[in-house]
Amino acid sequence: MRIRTCVYTMNELEFNYIEYRMSGGIDMNSFFAFLWFIANVVMIVFIVMAIREKDVEQKKQKRKIWLICLAVAVVSFIVFAATLDSSTDKKEQKIEANMEETAEVDESSEDATIEEESEDASVTSNDADAIELVAGELGTYGKEVVMSEGTEFEEHLIVYYLPAGKYTVKNLGEYKTQVSVYEGFEKNTETGYDEYTNTGDIVLLDVDGTDEIEVPDGWFIEIHEPTHISLTAK
Repeated sequence: MRIRTCVYTMNELEFNYIEYRMSGGIDMNSFFAFLWFIANVVMIVFIVMAIREKDVEQKKQKRKIWLICLAVAVVSFIVFAATLDSSTDKKEQKIEANMEETAEVDESSEDATIEEESEDASVTSNDADAIELVAGELGTYGKEVVMSEGTEFEEHLIVYYLPAGKYTVKNLGEYKTQVSVYEGFEKNTETGYDEYTNTGDIVLLDVDGTDEIEVPDGWFIEIHEPTHISLTAK
């Protein structure tokens, strides 16, 4: 809650607002300025009343009152002038403190903005370097293969030969999926069907899920429709 009172200054005939905070109280400088103003008002009122008063006794009483008000006004003005520099210094200190706080906030905001831009740049860079694979599409790394050719279990696949290395793989599709790494396949002479020679990493990914796989040199990645994934080299 704030109460706003008027201060009538000695040097200029104008009104300035003084804010009184109920929680902290009014400062000494403002108090004596307010007291000076009230004393002047009361003094002027009693001077006018004394001039108009016809009764001698009443006129003397009113004259005493406005003389007292004059004394209070003089003392108040002296104290006000004495505490003015101190009050001004405090206000300047508050202004400087506020400016320092504002500068610190601005610096923090700039640092946060730089960090965000750095993170955005990093994400953009990673996205740009990511390899996207869509099951059933050749793309850059796809190769068509046929497993168990000439049998009732003949299967046409598109597998993906990526540069050897470790990758972070992310599921970009709308369904859970599996990503498998194999060395290759060869025909089993006993069954007549193709079988994988060696199996590498196999990961199951939720929607938007991520995991890590390693692709040895010459090995391929196998995915099935409707899989859509991205791979970022580590």
